[in-house]
Amino acid sequence: MVYINTPREAEFNAVARMRSLGYLDAHVCEPGADGGVDAISERALGQVKHKGSQVGRPDIQRLYGARGDRTHLDLLFFSASGYSRHAVDYADEAGIMLFTYDLSGELEPANDAAYALAESGYDGFEYSDDEYVENEAPRPLDITDRGPAGHSGRLYNQIGVCSAVLGTVGLVAAERWSTAIGLLLWTFALFCWIVGWSVGRSSR
Repeated sequence: MVYINTPREAEFNAVARMRSLGYLDAHVCEPGADGGVDAISERALGQVKHKGSQVGRPDIQRLYGARGDRTHLDLLFFSASGYSRHAVDYADEAGIMLFTYDLSGELEPANDAAYALAESGYDGFEYSDDEYVENEAPRPLDITDRGPAGHSGRLYNQIGVCSAVLGTVGLVAAERWSTAIGLLLWTFALFCWIVGWSVGRSSR
């Protein structure tokens, strides 16, 4: 499991999610550009708040103000800490889509406008935030060799392969040589499978 640890990573995650929602040209804005907006496409503006307290009405109003007279642009807000009741009410009135995200980057709609967009286009895939290439479709998330969780997942796969090999050898041994040897190998294969299952479960 890959976790979002910085505001910049949260911005790249928001861009990937915007693309999966249909804003295929979405990209991260340079710091300070476009009135503090974090992500932009030809059809939408996105704002991201990573950690901290709940997003309040003033934060939503700033995103609305950043749009100015570009009323054709959709507005999306991504928060890791949720929204106040006043923020949700204002967003509903202004047609702003509110999403929360967890540390793995998964989105959850937080108001009716966001639910409507998610149901119409969100595919739920995970994407890598390591590298952004303009106008390139998001690529599947690669979690190999990314910290303890990535190594655990790879170890789980290796143990699973070893268990399958031991089980096959045990079957051959039981038929050709000794039932006792086959049973011993099967027991060890089962033990390896249990260990692998435990490792894989802990990496999620």
